[in-house]
Amino acid sequence: CSSDLFINRQQGGFWLVLSVVLLAIIFFGLFLVIRLYKDGSDQARQPARELRVSEPFSGKFYFNTEMGKTIFSDALIPAIDQASKKIEVAVFSMDDERIREALYRAAGRGVKVSLVFSDRRRVGHDQVFKNRPDNVSRLDVVTGNDGGYMHHKFMIIDRGLSGSKLFFGSYNFTRLQERYDPSFLVETERPELIDIFGTEFDRLSANIHGQKKAEKNNPFAARIEYPQGFLEIWFGPCRSGQGVRYEMLDLIRAAQTNIKVMVWNFTDSDLADTLAVRSRKVPVSILIDDINLYDGNSVLKKLEAAKAERQLDALEITTDAKRNQEVASRFGERDFNSFLHHHLLVVDDKTVVFGTNNWSSGGFFRNDETIVISDIEEIVVAMLGAFQDNYQSNK
Repeated sequence: CSSDLFINRQQGGFWLVLSVVLLAIIFFGLFLVIRLYKDGSDQARQPARELRVSEPFSGKFYFNTEMGKTIFSDALIPAIDQASKKIEVAVFSMDDERIREALYRAAGRGVKVSLVFSDRRRVGHDQVFKNRPDNVSRLDVVTGNDGGYMHHKFMIIDRGLSGSKLFFGSYNFTRLQERYDPSFLVETERPELIDIFGTEFDRLSANIHGQKKAEKNNPFAARIEYPQGFLEIWFGPCRSGQGVRYEMLDLIRAAQTNIKVMVWNFTDSDLADTLAVRSRKVPVSILIDDINLYDGNSVLKKLEAAKAERQLDALEITTDAKRNQEVASRFGERDFNSFLHHHLLVVDDKTVVFGTNNWSSGGFFRNDETIVISDIEEIVVAMLGAFQDNYQSNK
């Protein structure tokens, strides 16, 4: 009996030691996973390039809040007409014949014109560019197996030369967008910005885009410190679990006085939930395209339900329905929906996030996009003004 007891105690000790060892292995494994995730997250928030520039940021901001005008093409065409060596265009969609003719005139002067489009607009581009000159090259970036597509909207004039310029924004080079869809365009001659966007153009031209680009390149392209503040440039797509989306979530959670949102397509539930939660602490104003009323994936109805059920009085939600009524009355476009083509977050009237990306899984994790974050007062004031103009006209 005593020998059996001795054996049982030995066995019990063995299993106890084994359990401790297994638990230690499990906890060590969890530690490694957490550490690797944190390191990966921290690494994803480290820019590919860090620059400190002694000269101030400078640029012009264009907004087509007033309908029916050609403010964007009126800025682009003279720049195209002044190009001397090369023009590089990466834009999702283009059908403005005035811009096309300016590009053809440039080609006639011997300027090399390189066009990068999304294949989602191939049929339309085939028509617009059917008589393309030999020194106007065209690449249609193929939509990925995950549905991701090239969604940039920028143009570089004479990269690397004196007088070079960069234009970027949420504006597709189309007639309808310019005249009816509230959008923005930035013009700058800052050489560091031209170089950063030029690197992205080179990637696209080499057919490095979508997930292939995300696997090999840091989406956090650059952080630039100017005398007035910082400016970050992100080029999507980001890898799942990383990227600019998480910067936006952190900014929303840290808001101290107010949050303003102006967005076309909004399907990201985490961003919606975080905005709703933060509205218990600070006022949150959301101006959203009324197309979200009819999109089953939109968070609009979820936000409206949260506002009612949780009595979130500081959460204000406005659509651009009044603008569409104005389009119908002024131009007789009864069946036309004007897109609120902004993707803007303003936090505490001090920091802005803006660019080409819809607030969706595609906009963050699949498409080639441009996103800018900045606290430079000149930029904040310009984007805040665009929000206020569109908000006031839709109240």
